[in-house]
Amino acid sequence: MNSKFIFSLLLGAVSLLHCKKNPGGPVAPETVSSAQSSTLPNFWKDPEIMEWNREDPRADFKPVESESMAQANQFNGSNYFISLNGFWKYRFFTGPDYVPADIEKSNSYSSWLDISMPGFAELKNLDKPIFKYHSLPFKNDFPNIPTDTNSVLILKRNFEIPKNWTERNIYAVFEGISTAYFLYVNGKLAGYNEDTKCMSEYRIDTFLQQGFNELTLVLIRYSDGSYFESHNQWLLTGINRNAYILGRPKTFIRDFYTISQYQAGKGTLKVQSDIKNNSEFTRNNYSLEYRLIDDADKSKVTNALSTITIKENSTETVASVLNIPSVKSWSDEVPSNYTLLVILKNNEDKIVEAASTKIGFTSISYNKKLLLNNKNVKIKGVACHEFHPINGNILDKVWIDNDMDVMNLHHINAIRTNHYPFDSYWYQSALKYGLWIMDECNLNLSYLHQSGKDASQDSLLSKIYLQRVKNTFEKNKNHANIFAWSLGYNAGTGPNTQAAYKYIKSRDSKRPVAMLHNNQSFGDLALTENENTNKAKLLYCLGSSLGNGLGNIDSKWKIIKSDSRLAGGFIEDFTDQTFYMKNKAGVLFFGHGGVFGESKSDSFLCNSGLLTSNKTPRASLKNVSELFSNFTVDILNVDKGTFKIKNNFQFFESEKINYFWIIDENSEKIKEGKFDKLVLKPGQEKIVQVPIESINRKPGKEYCTIIIIEKVVTHNGMFRFLTEKIEKECLPVLNPGLIVLDEKPEIKIDKNESGLLLTLEDGSILIDKISGLISSWKYKNKEYLKSSIQPMFHRAATDLDKKYNRINEITLWKNIWKHSQLQMQSINDSNKRKIIVQQKYTFNNITDLHCDISYTIMSTHDVILDISIHTSNKDLTIMPRLSWRYEMEPGFGTVQWYGRGPYETYPDRKEGLEMGLYKNTVTDMNVPYGRPQEMSNKTEVKWAEISSFTGERMLIIGAPTFDLKALPFPNESLEDKLKYGVDLKASSANHFIIGHELWEMNDFNIQDFKIGDTNLSHTKIRLKVYQSAKPKAFDYFAQRAE
Repeated sequence: MNSKFIFSLLLGAVSLLHCKKNPGGPVAPETVSSAQSSTLPNFWKDPEIMEWNREDPRADFKPVESESMAQANQFNGSNYFISLNGFWKYRFFTGPDYVPADIEKSNSYSSWLDISMPGFAELKNLDKPIFKYHSLPFKNDFPNIPTDTNSVLILKRNFEIPKNWTERNIYAVFEGISTAYFLYVNGKLAGYNEDTKCMSEYRIDTFLQQGFNELTLVLIRYSDGSYFESHNQWLLTGINRNAYILGRPKTFIRDFYTISQYQAGKGTLKVQSDIKNNSEFTRNNYSLEYRLIDDADKSKVTNALSTITIKENSTETVASVLNIPSVKSWSDEVPSNYTLLVILKNNEDKIVEAASTKIGFTSISYNKKLLLNNKNVKIKGVACHEFHPINGNILDKVWIDNDMDVMNLHHINAIRTNHYPFDSYWYQSALKYGLWIMDECNLNLSYLHQSGKDASQDSLLSKIYLQRVKNTFEKNKNHANIFAWSLGYNAGTGPNTQAAYKYIKSRDSKRPVAMLHNNQSFGDLALTENENTNKAKLLYCLGSSLGNGLGNIDSKWKIIKSDSRLAGGFIEDFTDQTFYMKNKAGVLFFGHGGVFGESKSDSFLCNSGLLTSNKTPRASLKNVSELFSNFTVDILNVDKGTFKIKNNFQFFESEKINYFWIIDENSEKIKEGKFDKLVLKPGQEKIVQVPIESINRKPGKEYCTIIIIEKVVTHNGMFRFLTEKIEKECLPVLNPGLIVLDEKPEIKIDKNESGLLLTLEDGSILIDKISGLISSWKYKNKEYLKSSIQPMFHRAATDLDKKYNRINEITLWKNIWKHSQLQMQSINDSNKRKIIVQQKYTFNNITDLHCDISYTIMSTHDVILDISIHTSNKDLTIMPRLSWRYEMEPGFGTVQWYGRGPYETYPDRKEGLEMGLYKNTVTDMNVPYGRPQEMSNKTEVKWAEISSFTGERMLIIGAPTFDLKALPFPNESLEDKLKYGVDLKASSANHFIIGHELWEMNDFNIQDFKIGDTNLSHTKIRLKVYQSAKPKAFDYFAQRAE
C-alpha cells in the first residue's frame, strides 16, 4: 500500500480521535469570570515544590503475580493491573485563572467531551503546538510563569477496584505526562509532579471508596519546572506514555538494582532489593529468589535464594552476588541477553510478587580512554528524540523497534537521549538490537543560561537538581547497555550539579558521569574535541544534521579512528521532529515550527535528522553508514589491483561474510569474482589482489576496481544480505586522444552591435558586448541556451547558514556580479579553429577584487570556460561557490552523469556514495528539504550530459572533476521566498549550476573562511553540444582539449 495513502488515513484518524460525542469538532478553550477563580494549589509556580505525595523513584520493572508472567513480561495480563489508556472526559481552559473553582473536585462531568489518551490536546485542535529550540515561549523571568496563555487540560475518568484487591495497596502510575499536573482521587488531592519525562507513582488506597472511583488530572502547560526542561522539542499537553493502576501486595518488591560485571568469560551479578512491608505484621520466613536465564536457549544459568524477615511498616534490603563461571558478554556487535527473575514468596512458598529485567554482562572503564568489555570500542552514535510525525512524543513498540533496526542497518551502535530519559521500551529494544546508550537526565537549563542565571549556584534549587537526576538514574539503572550518564545540558557546574554528580557516583561507580555546559565538560568524560585533558573523549555532538548539513564529518571520523583516546560521539539528530501535514492542494509534506499557525515557534530548527520524521533516509545517512562501517579497505597499488582489507569488528565472528570484486570499463561490469578463501577474524587484516592486470586496457577507456563486503544475517527468521562496505578506485585513462580540429572549417569572427559572434560549422556562439558572457549557442538550428552562462558565487542559505549567521556573506556574493565591470577583452585568433577570448573584470562595490574569464572556443563546438578570482582584501570571505549558471528549455530534462551518486553529494560529504554512471530527470533531482535551501549537488563529477528527447545534447567535462546541480526552478526559489520544500514549483526553464562548491556543509566559523593575500579560486570546465540518438559522452570524455 502506498505510504502517502497510509499517512493520509492516519491524519484523518487523528483529526477524529479527540471526540466521540462532538462531530462538529472540539469546543473552543473556555474562560470564566474572575469571580469563579481557580482553587488549584499554586505548586506550579512555587520552585520549592516540584512534587507532592509522589513515591520514591524506583527501577522501571513491572510487578506481576507469577513467575511465568514475569519471564514473558506479560504485565498487561496481570489480574492486578488496570489500564488508564483510552478515553477520558475533558475540559480545556486558556489559563489557570480561568479554571472554575472546585472543578477538580466535582463529580459532575458526564456532559464533558471525550478525548483519547495517550494523546495531546494540541494535536486534537484544542491549542497550537509550539516548537522551541532550547528556549521557552514566554519571558525569561524565573520562576514566573504566564497565566493568561498557560492552557489547562482537565481530564476525568472513573475506575472500579476489583473485590480481590481489598488486601492490597493501590498505586496510580504515570510513565509520562508532558506537563506539570495535579492528581485528584475522588475530589481529594493525591499527588503533584513536574518532572515530565520520568515515571511518577502515587499510593492512592487511602483516597478510595467501594465501587467506582473518580480520577482527575489537571495538566498545566507551563510551570516553574518548565525552566528546567528547555529542550529542543515541541511543547505539548497530555499523557504521552502508559498510565495504569496497580494493586500490589502489602509486602512487595519496592525496588531492585542490578550491577553486572564481565571479565575474561566470567560474570558477576550484584543484586540489591528493597522489600517493603506496609502491613502491621512482621513477615517471617519470606524468601527472595534471583534466577538468571539465558535468553538464547531459555536455560537457567544460576540462582540465589535468601530467607528474609521484614518487620511491620519497614523496608528490608537484601543483597546477593551471583557468580557465573561461564557467561557471554553483551556488546553492540553480539548483544547476548539474559533475564533476571526476582521472585518474592511467603512462608507458605507461594509467590507474592515477581518481576524481571534484562541483563547484559559488560565491563566499562574510562581512565584516559573509554574501554567497553576491555576493547577500545568506537561510539558510532546518534542523538535521538521521542517523536512521531502524527502522534508527537507518543511511540509504539513497532516504531521503536524499527528505529533500532534502521540504526543497525547503518552501523550506528549508540544513542544519546536528547535531552531526557525515554520510554522504558526504548531501552529494552536497544538492548535487544545491540545499542549502547548515554542516558541524559531531564535537566536542561539552556533558557535560564541564556539570561545569565547559573541555577547550579542557587542553593534553593538544589532539591530540583537532585530530584531530576535521581528520577532518571533510579528509573533506568538496571539497563546494562547504558554505558554513561549525562547529568543534563547547560545546567552549570556549581554545587547543585556537583551534588547530583556525587549522588550517581555513590550509587554507580561502574559508569562515567558527565555533562556539557556552555560547550565545556563537567565530570568523568571530555565531551568536546578541543579540550586539553587526560580524560577519555566522547564527542557530545559529532556533527549537526540540521537541514542540508553534516559536512566534514569524514575528516572528524578519521581522526577518531586513529586516536584510541577518542571514543567516538553522537550525530545530532537521528530523525527530524516534523509533523506530517497536508496543504490546501492536498499535497503531503513535513511541517516545522509555524505550520500550525503559531507565532512563537523556532521555525526550521526541528529539521535536524539523518532521516525525515517518517523514517525516509537522507543522503547524509548513507555517508554515516559508510563512515561507521565495520571494515576498511586501503588501496596499496591501484595499477596492480592490490588492496588491504581490515575487519574492525571487536567481538562479532562469522564465516557468513562475503568478499566480492568487480572490474568495470566505462562503468560497465566486465569481470567479477569472489575472494573465496578470505576469512578475517575481528581486528584482522589481509592483502587481496583484484586481477586488473589480466584486463587488456583499451586506450581512452576508464577502468575501475570495486570491492564489496557483504554480511549475511538472519532477522525475524529471514536471511538478510547487508552491505558492509563498498570501495571503488579508478585507474588513469590510457592514451587519451586529442580533439581533432583540422577536419572542421575555420571559425569566423564578427563584431557587431550585440557583441562578438563566432560562426562555426552548423552553428554559432554569441558573446554579449556589455557583459562579456556567452548569451547564445546555436547548433543545427537549435538554441541550447535560454539565458547567458553567468558566473555564480553564492549558494542558497542552508539551515546551518541561518543558524550561524552567514547570511550577510551569502548576500554579498549573491549580488556581486551586478557590480561587475568588463575592463578588458582580448581575442587570440592565431589558430582559426581555436579562438581564445580573455576578459578582465573589476567590481565597483569591493576594493581590489578581480575576476579573469577566458573562453576557448573550438571548431568542434567544444568550449572551455575558465574563471578565476583573486584579491588581496584580507577582510573578504571565501565565496560559497565558484561556478557558472545557465538555463535551458524544459525539453532538456534528462541528466546523466559520471561521478558520485545517485543521491546528493558535496566535497565534504560524499563518503558511501560511489563513483558511477547515474541518470535522472531534472525534476527528480529536486531534494525536498523541510525548508527550501541549498540542495541536490553532485560532486566529483567527471562528466555530465544534459539531453532532450530529440537527441540534442550538452556535455560538460571536468578538469578533472566539477560539481553539478540541476533544478527545475531557479536557484532564487531556494532563497527564503518559500517556507516549505513542497511549495517549490517547476518553472519554464531548467536551471544548471556547474563549477566548484567551496563552503563546507557544517557549523564552521565564517571567520575561518577569510581570504588573506591569495587567489580565491579557479574553475575550468569544458562544454560541448552535439546531436545524436545515442550518447557519446565517454568517447568525448576520453578526448583531451590540449
